[in-house]
Amino acid sequence: MSNAIIKQQGDSPIVADNIWELRLGAGSFILGALAGTLVTAAVGRLTAKGDATPRPPTPRGWPINFAHRGGAKVVPENTIEGFREGFAMGGGVVECDVHASAEGTIVVIHDAVVDRTTDGTGPVAEKTVPELQSLDAGYRFSSDGGLTFPWRARGVEIPTLEALYEAFPNAPFNIEIKGHRSGIEAPCSAR
Repeated sequence: MSNAIIKQQGDSPIVADNIWELRLGAGSFILGALAGTLVTAAVGRLTAKGDATPRPPTPRGWPINFAHRGGAKVVPENTIEGFREGFAMGGGVVECDVHASAEGTIVVIHDAVVDRTTDGTGPVAEKTVPELQSLDAGYRFSSDGGLTFPWRARGVEIPTLEALYEAFPNAPFNIEIKGHRSGIEAPCSAR
């Protein structure tokens, strides 16, 4: 027998009160251990054969500070300006959210629509990169609850992922892919 029989006594919420019997034959145990070893070795070989593309170094000395959407509480989120501020505040990893534009270019924005962070409206997936970059990505940012909008009309754009890679060439990235567009993963890992 290879399963445990458990008996619950009374009205107690503790289900695993008594284990009555557990018998596992030596042959089954050895066969399971051998199968586990073979699978582990096969997976290790497959992952070792990956491409030799140089990657940014893995951060060491945890905890690592992530520039989560840039300095989102200090400057407009998911913008190059935001990530610069995030790094100035001690961030060590670019943490960003991405969507695909109408033509399939990967752009850095958290929401599926541009309404919350820009002066525009509508879905990211229905706008081209020039349309997205014509929007003011600092328009709605306010650090004082909406009394002032210090980043309006300062040229803050929704960046492409490529522009973010160019702005931070040595930084590790943590990219959250948003939306349901198939094939978006490959361009995100092309760095």
